[in-house]
Amino acid sequence: SASWASKVTTVKTTTAHGLRTGENVTITGIVPSAYNPISGGSPVAVLATVIDATHFTYPLSSNPGTYGSGGSASSADIGLSVLTTSDLHLPYPSSWPPNVDINVHVDITKNYTAPTGTYTLKAYIATTFPTCSLADFQNISGNLSDSCPTLSPGIEQDAIAIDDISGEAMSSVFAGFTSGQRATATSDESVVISNFAIRSQ
Repeated sequence: SASWASKVTTVKTTTAHGLRTGENVTITGIVPSAYNPISGGSPVAVLATVIDATHFTYPLSSNPGTYGSGGSASSADIGLSVLTTSDLHLPYPSSWPPNVDINVHVDITKNYTAPTGTYTLKAYIATTFPTCSLADFQNISGNLSDSCPTLSPGIEQDAIAIDDISGEAMSSVFAGFTSGQRATATSDESVVISNFAIRSQ
């Protein structure tokens, strides 16, 4: 079923939809048809916000009326893949000293030749720059391996394949951060991200 309020449509599915917040979806088959975003007679992808396993929302500017029947939603993010860098930890031999700036630089390079795609991830973590400058680390006009070839990434995953896709791989990249796990009740940490930038190819 579906309902509309304040330019947002809420959808309830009969089974788990499997969508994620930020995923592009196409909505078809709902009666009345005003619930189905289209342009030139073709479905238009909309951005989904997940509420729970059987509910999600998407933006719709005009009131489509009372829900009648039907409807389906499918992901428009062709070749969607999740790369989890669970082993990306700060390379420090003991406890990290307080009030130290930690610099993180992540390069994701994609290659696409229909119908397959690959991507490479390189992540760098540093507090000092013995062979490069902070400006090199903060420069996102190109890959750090080009501007600072002597610096080795803390983690590198090469040629990760996305196969059997009919659209361009890596159309969306999601970046996130978490703080370190606390060992005791007195070892809580706070993390301040003072600069954050993303460059897309």
